[in-house]
This record gives sequence, structure tokens and C-alpha cells, in this order.
Amino acid sequence: MFDNPRDSFGIAQKILGYSYNSTKIEEWNAAAQLLEKQKPLVQAYVMDQIFDKMSSGEAWLAPYYAGDAATLVQDNPDIGFAIPTKEGTNFFVDAMCVPAGAKHKREAEAYINFLCRPDIAAANMETVGYSTPEPEAKKLLPEEMRENEIFYPPESIIRKSEIYTSLPEDVGLQVDALWAQVKMGGAGQTGTLVAVLAGFLFLYLAIVVRKKLKRRREVSPPR
Repeated sequence: MFDNPRDSFGIAQKILGYSYNSTKIEEWNAAAQLLEKQKPLVQAYVMDQIFDKMSSGEAWLAPYYAGDAATLVQDNPDIGFAIPTKEGTNFFVDAMCVPAGAKHKREAEAYINFLCRPDIAAANMETVGYSTPEPEAKKLLPEEMRENEIFYPPESIIRKSEIYTSLPEDVGLQVDALWAQVKMGGAGQTGTLVAVLAGFLFLYLAIVVRKKLKRRREVSPPR
């Protein structure tokens, strides 16, 4: 399973019919409860390691990003990739940005223009596996890429999909807390973790204090 809250919660949210960008805490709680039910089936919470686990056969099922998944499918005939047609999925656009204080703004913009050239954009897509939004570049791609729904899902799926937006700070903090709870297996386990950490902290402080007292006795002159 993904080791980040937005993607993991997003899967549960779509199953429950909620928006990725919900501000209703009760909906995030419901998604967390669903993920807690899933936890006994989760081999590991990881990110890029999904690629290696799937390609080696160590894992048999995982969510993954379309570009890398396309490479997996291409390299291994035993692996398939599916986009939820009923629930929809998330879509995203990677951006090329220039910092406001850049010293070489003109050169940066020239480089971006270069990457947006149809022939370069098409070559990049063939190399990295992520779709190009440049229409002229798409015309230069092999037919098996142009017609592949992993790269270019049909409009029926796009209409049901949504992009992540920034959550209000209070919602984001609660989501982070719920994610920690999910990975620990529930609120009770989270409490146990806090208690264990507090015990280790107390033990650490006791050792530090003891060493300082011992060092002070060693350097103090005899009376």
C-alpha cells in the first residue's frame, strides 16, 4: 500500500464515494476505519519499492502511478494494470517551475520551451512513461502508446476523476494523526506506542542524568 496519507486515504475515499478533498472529518474517520480493516492484508507501506516488489513477485497486488505501472506491464507479461471505471481515480500534472528569485530566468524559460517542443515531449514520454499533454507530441508517438488507456484514459474515466487540492491546515493535521493511527492498527495501538516512547524517553533521561552526576563526582576535588 502507498506510504502516504493522500493516496492511501484517496483509495478508501473513492470506495466510500467521498471526495479526495473533503473537509468533513467524519468522512476522513470513515476512510481511516476502512484502511484499518485492510491493514492485516498489507505486506508493507512503501512508495517506489512497489515497483521492485511487483516485478519480483514478492507482492501480488498494489496501487501504483500510471507511468511506472506502464513500464511494469511492458516488462512483465504477468502483470496487469486497471483504472477503476466506476469510482474514477486521481489525475495530476507535473509542473516545470522557475523560482521567483532565479538568476537565470531567461535560460530556465528557454529550457522549458525546449522540453515543450513536440519532438522532445514525445521522446520524454517514450522514455519515462508519463503522458504528455502536448497534442502535437501525441501525434508523434507510436500507435500502441496513443491508444493505450494507461497513458490516455477515456473521457468517461476522466470525468469521474479529480485532482488533489491543498486541505485546510486543521484538516491536514487531523489527517496526519489518522494516518499514524491507521499504520499502528487503531487508536489503542497508537496509545500503546505513545506509552512505549514515553517510557524510552524517561529511561534515556534517567541515564543522561546518572552519567552527569557520575562525571561531576569524578571531577570534584576530595574534601
